[in-house]
Amino acid sequence: MDPLIISFFGILGNILTCLEYLSPVPTFCRIMKNKSTEDFDCLPYICVVLNSSLWTYYGLIRPDYYVSTVNAFGVLMETIYIIIFLVYATPSKRVSTALIATSLDVGLAGGAILISHTQFSGALRAKVVGSMCLTPLLAMYASPLAILGTVIRTR
Repeated sequence: MDPLIISFFGILGNILTCLEYLSPVPTFCRIMKNKSTEDFDCLPYICVVLNSSLWTYYGLIRPDYYVSTVNAFGVLMETIYIIIFLVYATPSKRVSTALIATSLDVGLAGGAILISHTQFSGALRAKVVGSMCLTPLLAMYASPLAILGTVIRTR
């Protein structure tokens, strides 16, 4: 395939994905304005950090800079959202959110990266990491359903 076409769609995909990562901005503006997380759940953002962390690693070992750069941006943005959430959460919600974020985003992602890096090499490592990326990918796109009840109740 023509490298120009690959570059065009790679850049277009990254732009659209960055816009998707920016889509929670109005929610977090509301949280900051109201100084409360209300009934919002942080799990979707925690899942995105896990997913994006693994895909960033995958993009680095392939190497595929389109994959690694856009997902690194996702890790950054979603981490900012989690920090804002923690600042405005109730103490009990803050503790539970921090535990979940640490377990998934540090423990699970870190463990997956460590195991794949020490146990596999080359193309096999890329295949293993790519396979590991699928589970949080599904969780990331299913987790917004967690706030569906809140959206329906408030409308």
